[in-house]
Amino acid sequence: MALNNKRRRTGLSTDELHAETAATLKLCGIRELWEKGELTDLDLRAECDGTSDESPPMKVHSVVVAACSKTLKAMLSNGMRESKQEIIILRDISPIALRQLVRFMYTDSLQIGPDSASALFVASDMLGMTSAKELCIDWLEKHINVESAVTVLNLAERHGCPKLQEVCELYICGHFTEFVTVTHAGAAPVSGLSEDQLSQILTHCALNVDTEIEVVDAIRIWETQGGEERKDGLHRLIVSGAVRLPLLTNEELELVGRSMQDQSAMVPMPIANEAIARNRCCLLYTSPSPRDS
Repeated sequence: MALNNKRRRTGLSTDELHAETAATLKLCGIRELWEKGELTDLDLRAECDGTSDESPPMKVHSVVVAACSKTLKAMLSNGMRESKQEIIILRDISPIALRQLVRFMYTDSLQIGPDSASALFVASDMLGMTSAKELCIDWLEKHINVESAVTVLNLAERHGCPKLQEVCELYICGHFTEFVTVTHAGAAPVSGLSEDQLSQILTHCALNVDTEIEVVDAIRIWETQGGEERKDGLHRLIVSGAVRLPLLTNEELELVGRSMQDQSAMVPMPIANEAIARNRCCLLYTSPSPRDS
């Protein structure tokens, strides 16, 4: 009888069971500890532009922030001096953004708005918080406008986000006329682009302009609303192929060439070549053929 019981028991399997609400209860418990400031073992303080956050440091649990932030995990676990400190000062991060991101660590909820999106994007990237960064990217993509596009484009380039960079470039291409004609703080948004960015936009297949002279006018505005480094910018952009000279009328081509000659006493080679090519075509078209003689 005992032998039968033994055989019956050896046929049993061990199962790993999970409570359906266990993860939620644990998260709520950890959040409650944070909200009450219980069992915290680390303080975080933000410092941006040389100014420290005047409010009290944020009391957190080191194991929680290390699990949520790659940067803080490295600070706390790789023998860095921060691992021996009870307070960590995070420089170049907005205090408001840090508070929002700490709240996100404990709640999985992030409040994003027009006044905080850029700062949250920068801070989440610096802290290595991928999920928070993706939420910021999604928000920025949906809310790009003429006023913010150049700023967001610069952020995307600086923080290695090609997807967001492409969204900004496509928006600028599709609304290019507004970027040239609308002014914010006394300058057209196009003036906020670097020369490389402007060249990228002007050579983009999605650029939306009615005539090529609009491109020339935009470069002129960009030149005049920038610093000394933009002098002869039109010359450089024409040479690089950013202006499609064949799409200019004869009058426009002559006007552009003359204005540039007045500035630098020389006509860019692409303009001269285009003018020569047009004259040659004109001569071939007007010359009588041998059969006509």
